[in-house]
Amino acid sequence: MIALMGLATRLQAESVKETYEIIEKNLRGIYQRDYGIITDGGALEEIIANLEHYEILIIAVLTGGTRKLIVRLGQLQKIIVLISNTKQNALASALHALYIVSKINKKIWHIHGEPSKLPWDLIRRVILGVKELVAMRGNKIVLIGVPKQYLDDEGYDINNLRRKLGISVETISLNEFIVAVEKAEPDKNILNKIASMRREHVEGDDTERKIAKIYSATISLLGNSIGGGIRCFPIISKLGVTPCLVVSDLLDKDKIFVCEADLAIAITMLFARKITGEMPFVANPVAIDEKNRIILAHCTAATKLFISEAKLVSHFETGLGYAVQGDFRENRVVTLLKIDPSFSKMFITRGRIVRGKKFSDEFCRNQLVVQLSRTPISFLTGEFAHHLAVIYGDHVEEVKFAARLLGFGVVYE
Repeated sequence: MIALMGLATRLQAESVKETYEIIEKNLRGIYQRDYGIITDGGALEEIIANLEHYEILIIAVLTGGTRKLIVRLGQLQKIIVLISNTKQNALASALHALYIVSKINKKIWHIHGEPSKLPWDLIRRVILGVKELVAMRGNKIVLIGVPKQYLDDEGYDINNLRRKLGISVETISLNEFIVAVEKAEPDKNILNKIASMRREHVEGDDTERKIAKIYSATISLLGNSIGGGIRCFPIISKLGVTPCLVVSDLLDKDKIFVCEADLAIAITMLFARKITGEMPFVANPVAIDEKNRIILAHCTAATKLFISEAKLVSHFETGLGYAVQGDFRENRVVTLLKIDPSFSKMFITRGRIVRGKKFSDEFCRNQLVVQLSRTPISFLTGEFAHHLAVIYGDHVEEVKFAARLLGFGVVYE
């Protein structure tokens, strides 16, 4: 739930009513409770007693002399959208309080400007997207084909993930999954989908049946989770088929599901989907040249991202069936992002797709060339690991601000 309130000194409260009304009008439909303009600590404490069920506070700093009130609200460890205006020394109080509050609460987005000129559409989108992410608290991600030790081996900070987003992680071992596949009935819809798709690589009925059984087992194990991932290569070694089509179909059904059981990219995809409404393409970086063109590739994607008919082709590393391949939109601005495996910071950059069709047999089947504005130095340090999420459109601002509201450090290049 979201609460709105304004902060002002008693002497200036009357003169800033119009400013508050502009803010309130532009945020109607976003908040569930408007507490009006608060002018003293006693009144604030009475309100604080009723804020337990509010995850997000929108605080309009209307005048100077409000630092203590802001700091008190910051101590509640809520997600805070702080809006300061251009009059009555509001900015000075906001900045003074931010310095103090930021030491105890990182979940703050400070917006400053003339209220009638603020980017309200952007502000509304960010707040509503963050609200959706907050609503996922108490849910889980399921990683298939991995032992519990895998989470430590990959350097995931599960405790930090739980603190920030309230999401837990369940692991399903390879043996458990193989048993589930053996017991599963082939999914008829996937068999029909395979039969209807164009194929450049043809496998036998046994391959198609195995993929359909993998799909059934995966759906069963995911249950009511908010998403998951599958560790591809051990499963390929055991069953002789790839789960690429399973991943693609789940993404087309708006279920976040990733290759290689990459928890960090799964969380990145959830974040991107909720904040921007776009379905990401997850890819490995292949190369970056001297002109800052990055090649990205992977053997599966949501087919709704393609401008061409999706087709079944051989998997790059193994030559087995099936990878899902198509062409992406060219000359489109894209946003690239990744939350690091410690779930402490997010890498963000923008680029433009200069090539969206497969042009090489030397890497995974879905291929992009993206022109970046500069070298992504922070990503090349390895601190964000390997996968990147790519979404159509310039969403840098909303992604950046949403990341801050959820307590992620932002690395923008």
